[in-house]
Amino acid sequence: MTPRPRRMSAPRMSKAAPQPAAGPTLHPRHRLSLRTFSSLRYPNFRLLWASTFLVAAAHTLERITLGWLVYDVSQSPFLVGMSQGLQTLPLLVIGPLVGAIADRMDRRRLLFFSQAILVVVVLAFAAYVASGARQVWPLLVFALLSGVGWAFNTLPRQALLGASVPRGELLNAYALNNTAFSTMGVLVPAIGGFLIAWAGPALNFFLEGALYIGFAAMILRVGTTPVGLSAGQRAPMMRNILEGMRYVLKEPVTLGLIGVAMVPALFIMPFANGLMPVYAKEVLGKGPEVLGVLLSSIGVGSLLGMMLLASLGDVRRKGYLLFGTAIFAGLMLVAFSISSWFPLSVGLLLLVGAGHMVYIAAVESAIQVITPDGYRGRVLSIFALTFGVSFCGSLLAGGLAQVFGAPLALLTGGLVTSALLVGIALRFSALRRA
Repeated sequence: MTPRPRRMSAPRMSKAAPQPAAGPTLHPRHRLSLRTFSSLRYPNFRLLWASTFLVAAAHTLERITLGWLVYDVSQSPFLVGMSQGLQTLPLLVIGPLVGAIADRMDRRRLLFFSQAILVVVVLAFAAYVASGARQVWPLLVFALLSGVGWAFNTLPRQALLGASVPRGELLNAYALNNTAFSTMGVLVPAIGGFLIAWAGPALNFFLEGALYIGFAAMILRVGTTPVGLSAGQRAPMMRNILEGMRYVLKEPVTLGLIGVAMVPALFIMPFANGLMPVYAKEVLGKGPEVLGVLLSSIGVGSLLGMMLLASLGDVRRKGYLLFGTAIFAGLMLVAFSISSWFPLSVGLLLLVGAGHMVYIAAVESAIQVITPDGYRGRVLSIFALTFGVSFCGSLLAGGLAQVFGAPLALLTGGLVTSALLVGIALRFSALRRA
């Protein structure tokens, strides 16, 4: 007889751990209502949400332009995958350090200064591209530097967001926050693809720099909530980092959620986003305009998924939600891999985007709900390792496409995602009920 799986206990708070921050008060009359935009009642969240549109537009514009530029210069699917992976590698390498810094200092100022440095890097790279130089290695170096800037953007920004609304509004807040990325994912790829065809890639990088300037200016208007450092948090940085790791290791549900999140991070978006320049050119025989449409369809799906999730409010069984939507996204990626009809491919990518974005919001909000504010930056930095491992997924996607072609690589990513998550969901009931 097969032994019954050991039940995972609910997360327990250490006595030494600070209690979760109360945050803004959630009025009782809003607890059961369906309010798609309920989180916008909180001023700090409104500012963060507005600034996210700018940073999302900049990040999306960079992704489509850099991917097309690398493939245009190298004609190598593997190097396209590497360029996408280098943008996520810093989250894997320096994410815990950034999280510890975000728990020790004013997160708003950390955001401002890091993005000011990123503006200089982006504008310098735009000037390089405008000069007509076409070597691969500077493109890869820029991808890595941009990834460092992204690590210093996403972790402090997510920590600020988690403290800007009551805990009962976190799922709604994350859904609305992700609608900013989804909306820009709809508009920016199509516009960016057109601008590449019309004026070349340099213009897009200059626009990216301008968007980051707007974001840095707006973030200074956000009020910051003092974290209230304990004596332990004022200890040396390495001790803070190790404290965050120990906290995650002793909280089985948090650790399990982070582990599960690595599956789609490895096998869905590195394949769907990273291989689109190759798919557009090799399978469909089209240029940057069609690439923009394909990536926009992912954004449309993400936006629709986020609006539905925001309207539902707080979903108690977030585990069921994240497993179901991630498995669904994997199956839609399988269907996309065998489609060569452009309208059907667009529709299937829309469903991939919807499933994946709902999964992201579900797992992030579940982790935020069970994490005390004093640990939030460090726990989010460990969760961000799931995006950091996308580096490995991007290399795998590029390597498979180089040897077997983009369709088979996409088929592999979708099948592996669905199979692994079905197995994990059946094995660990506590994660389904998270």
